[in-house]
Amino acid sequence: MTQKSSASAVIVPINPTSTCNSTAKQSTSKVISPQPPSSASADKSPHAISDDEYDDSASESDYYFFNSQREVKKYQEKYPKKLQLVRLKVSEQEENLKLQLVQLELSEQEENLKLQRHELKRIGEALVIGI
Repeated sequence: MTQKSSASAVIVPINPTSTCNSTAKQSTSKVISPQPPSSASADKSPHAISDDEYDDSASESDYYFFNSQREVKKYQEKYPKKLQLVRLKVSEQEENLKLQLVQLELSEQEENLKLQRHELKRIGEALVIGI
Protein backbone atom coordinates (compact mmCIF):
# COMPACT_ATOMS: atom_id res chain seq x y z
CA MET A 1 0.00 0.00 0.00
CA THR A 2 1.46 3.34 -0.97
CA GLN A 3 1.02 6.42 1.12
CA LYS A 4 0.58 9.78 -0.58
CA SER A 5 2.35 12.76 0.90
CA SER A 6 1.23 16.27 0.18
CA ALA A 7 3.71 19.11 -0.18
CA SER A 8 3.80 21.53 2.71
CA ALA A 9 4.88 25.13 2.86
CA VAL A 10 6.26 24.83 6.37
CA ILE A 11 9.61 26.55 6.86
CA VAL A 12 11.92 25.92 9.81
CA PRO A 13 15.47 27.08 10.58
CA ILE A 14 18.51 24.97 9.69
CA ASN A 15 21.36 27.31 10.54
CA PRO A 16 20.42 29.11 13.74
CA THR A 17 23.86 30.62 14.36
CA SER A 18 24.21 32.54 11.09
CA THR A 19 24.68 36.28 11.24
CA CYS A 20 24.79 39.00 8.67
CA ASN A 21 28.39 39.95 9.57
CA SER A 22 29.77 36.45 9.15
CA THR A 23 31.72 36.06 5.92
CA ALA A 24 33.41 32.79 6.80
CA LYS A 25 30.11 30.91 7.14
CA GLN A 26 27.92 30.21 4.16
CA SER A 27 24.20 29.79 4.59
CA THR A 28 22.71 26.92 2.68
CA SER A 29 19.17 25.88 1.95
CA LYS A 30 18.31 22.22 2.01
CA VAL A 31 15.23 20.46 0.77
CA ILE A 32 14.34 17.35 2.72
CA SER A 33 12.63 14.65 0.74
CA PRO A 34 10.41 12.06 2.40
CA GLN A 35 12.29 9.00 3.59
CA PRO A 36 11.11 5.82 5.24
CA PRO A 37 11.24 6.03 9.03
CA SER A 38 14.37 4.66 10.64
CA SER A 39 15.75 5.29 14.09
CA ALA A 40 19.33 5.65 12.82
CA SER A 41 18.51 8.46 10.39
CA ALA A 42 16.49 10.33 13.02
CA ASP A 43 19.50 10.54 15.34
CA LYS A 44 21.84 11.74 12.58
CA SER A 45 19.58 14.54 11.41
CA PRO A 46 21.52 17.36 9.69
CA HIS A 47 19.44 19.94 11.54
CA ALA A 48 19.90 18.54 15.05
CA ILE A 49 20.19 21.84 16.92
CA SER A 50 19.13 22.31 20.50
CA ASP A 51 16.39 24.83 21.20
CA ASP A 52 18.81 26.84 23.34
CA GLU A 53 21.08 27.47 20.34
CA TYR A 54 18.31 28.96 18.22
CA ASP A 55 18.93 32.48 16.90
CA ASP A 56 15.78 34.20 15.69
CA SER A 57 17.77 36.51 13.39
CA ALA A 58 18.22 33.76 10.79
CA SER A 59 17.69 34.74 7.17
CA GLU A 60 15.37 33.04 4.68
CA SER A 61 18.22 30.95 3.31
CA ASP A 62 18.59 29.37 6.76
CA TYR A 63 15.31 27.46 6.59
CA TYR A 64 14.23 23.94 5.64
CA PHE A 65 11.31 23.28 3.36
CA PHE A 66 9.47 20.09 4.32
CA ASN A 67 7.81 17.89 1.74
CA SER A 68 5.36 16.05 3.98
CA GLN A 69 3.26 16.60 7.06
CA ARG A 70 4.96 13.62 8.68
CA GLU A 71 8.35 15.36 8.51
CA VAL A 72 6.84 18.49 9.98
CA LYS A 73 5.29 16.55 12.84
CA LYS A 74 8.62 14.86 13.66
CA TYR A 75 10.38 18.21 13.69
CA GLN A 76 7.64 19.75 15.84
CA GLU A 77 8.08 17.01 18.41
CA LYS A 78 11.85 17.36 18.44
CA TYR A 79 12.15 21.18 18.33
CA PRO A 80 8.95 22.81 19.61
CA LYS A 81 10.54 26.14 20.61
CA LYS A 82 11.94 26.78 17.14
CA LEU A 83 8.57 26.34 15.47
CA GLN A 84 6.93 28.57 18.07
CA LEU A 85 9.41 31.32 17.20
CA VAL A 86 8.76 30.86 13.49
CA ARG A 87 5.00 31.11 14.10
CA LEU A 88 5.57 34.19 16.27
CA LYS A 89 7.56 35.88 13.49
CA VAL A 90 4.85 35.07 10.95
CA SER A 91 2.11 36.44 13.21
CA GLU A 92 4.17 39.60 13.81
CA GLN A 93 4.57 40.06 10.06
CA GLU A 94 0.83 39.56 9.57
CA GLU A 95 0.12 42.16 12.25
CA ASN A 96 2.53 44.62 10.62
CA LEU A 97 0.84 44.10 7.25
CA LYS A 98 -2.58 44.71 8.81
CA LEU A 99 -1.30 47.95 10.37
CA GLN A 100 0.14 49.08 7.04
CA LEU A 101 -3.18 48.37 5.36
CA VAL A 102 -5.07 50.40 7.96
CA GLN A 103 -2.60 53.28 7.56
CA LEU A 104 -3.03 53.17 3.79
CA GLU A 105 -6.81 53.21 4.11
CA LEU A 106 -6.63 56.15 6.53
CA SER A 107 -4.38 58.15 4.21
CA GLU A 108 -6.77 57.47 1.31
CA GLN A 109 -9.72 58.61 3.43
CA GLU A 110 -7.81 61.73 4.46
CA GLU A 111 -7.08 62.54 0.82
CA ASN A 112 -10.77 62.05 -0.05
CA LEU A 113 -11.79 64.39 2.78
CA LYS A 114 -9.39 67.06 1.52
CA LEU A 115 -10.87 66.78 -1.97
CA GLN A 116 -14.42 66.99 -0.59
CA ARG A 117 -13.52 70.02 1.55
CA HIS A 118 -12.00 71.76 -1.46
CA GLU A 119 -15.09 70.97 -3.55
CA LEU A 120 -17.39 72.32 -0.80
CA LYS A 121 -15.36 75.54 -0.60
CA ARG A 122 -15.65 75.96 -4.35
CA ILE A 123 -19.43 75.37 -4.24
CA GLY A 124 -19.76 77.80 -1.30
CA GLU A 125 -17.83 80.49 -3.16
CA ALA A 126 -20.02 79.96 -6.22
CA LEU A 127 -23.16 80.34 -4.09
CA VAL A 128 -21.87 83.56 -2.50
CA ILE A 129 -21.06 85.01 -5.90
CA GLY A 130 -24.50 83.99 -7.23
CA ILE A 131 -26.42 85.65 -4.40
